[in-house]
Amino acid sequence: MDEAIVRVMKRTDGRDKAFRVAQYTCVAARAFAPRRESGPAAELANVAAALGAAMSTTRKALRLARMLEEWQVIKASARRGRAGDPVVWVLTVLSAVSNALYYFFDHVEWWRRIGAARADSLLVRRASRWSSYAWLINAVCDSLLSTRALMRASAASARQGKG
Repeated sequence: MDEAIVRVMKRTDGRDKAFRVAQYTCVAARAFAPRRESGPAAELANVAAALGAAMSTTRKALRLARMLEEWQVIKASARRGRAGDPVVWVLTVLSAVSNALYYFFDHVEWWRRIGAARADSLLVRRASRWSSYAWLINAVCDSLLSTRALMRASAASARQGKG
């Protein structure tokens, strides 16, 4: 069990997931804390909010390299070309491009929040919206890729069952 945890934490995705669990635990603790002006419950809510914000910032820092990883997927797909299924190739490239754009715009929004970017810039003002659009395109492409893979697996299973 300990080896599995260490192996997961060595990966960027594993660290991000661990911090995401901690971040959303803080969000839940704050949401379910009784609403009071003072006292231990109010203090818990304030600590949970501060800790959740710190976890969010940590996750952003951990994901700085993810944009570059997505460009590696795009380059690898371009090198392979459309030798296989062209629909899968297009969806894979579109998914990777939209994911890379999501990370870029998400980081621009983060830079605005921490005061590292000028808030009056057009890019900074629209980064949150563009980040959401890129995330949506990525989610749709990934869903279509999964659906296509399930359909192929089902067809292969049906062919095997007839033979």
